[in-house]
Amino acid sequence: MHARKSLLGLGLLAVSTGLSAQTLNNSSLPKLEEIKPLEGVVGYRPGVDPLVHSWSLSVGYRDSQSSDKTRPTEVKEDGYSLGVGFKLGESWFGRVGAEFAEQDVKSQPLAFPLDLRSKNDADNYNVVIGYSFNRVFSLAGFYGQGDGSGTYDFPGLATVAGSSNSDTDRYGLIASASLPVGGWLTTTSLSYLHSETDQVYPPGNLPPMDSFEADVYTLSTLGAYPLGNGFTALANLAFSHIGSQTVAQGSTAPDENWFSGGLGLAYEVTPQATVRLMHQRWLGNSTTAYRTTGLELVYRF
Repeated sequence: MHARKSLLGLGLLAVSTGLSAQTLNNSSLPKLEEIKPLEGVVGYRPGVDPLVHSWSLSVGYRDSQSSDKTRPTEVKEDGYSLGVGFKLGESWFGRVGAEFAEQDVKSQPLAFPLDLRSKNDADNYNVVIGYSFNRVFSLAGFYGQGDGSGTYDFPGLATVAGSSNSDTDRYGLIASASLPVGGWLTTTSLSYLHSETDQVYPPGNLPPMDSFEADVYTLSTLGAYPLGNGFTALANLAFSHIGSQTVAQGSTAPDENWFSGGLGLAYEVTPQATVRLMHQRWLGNSTTAYRTTGLELVYRF
């Protein structure tokens, strides 16, 4: 059981953090009129405006599915997210977010070809603090912590007593540059993610506990193109590389290089409220197939 759990844990962790970074890029993306110098634009006024300002609230849902290409394993996941963004003074910005996910897993352990099913719950919390050097360049750091638990059973045979529990810590940096290109407003980012996970398995599993970690580097570009009537087209492309990793015992090492791409649409319901729909999937990964579709509502006040 532990081989399947650790491999997918690493893969989905990278996805989760990657999507979080892209959300950060999108929410902190300056508008086109903010990049072009306009007469009469009034920025932050120290001593007049509040220190913490430009608040935003986001709620989202995503439907995700992944599969292991090296052995029969499928994971279906429903994720629910809540986030609060804000600006500090003239140049600092931040975001606090939480995501709650439910997984339904069908697999076959490596040791014997019996069907194994599990249901997992995962809670993830993230904090982001960043600094905008100007209207183009920004640098942000993030820290996240996650907890998970899962139950197992062999259909038609027996339910495994006890549960599997995990604890994950992750941190990293995101450097971004935002520029208008041919009618698109683009944000190109280079990110670094370090993650560490400790896993405790049900009684009788060997080994009874394990740990694994990875360093992931991602280069991504997110573009937004105004279509008119409140609609905006969204597109992104990213390349990810695992620089180093420690794999759990009995696990197949994940692919070290892969691309991901996505398309989406945003609609400005009101000047304060925006709805975004985005579909993304991994491309060129030899060990894992992954796709996710998410719907998010962002309200600024």
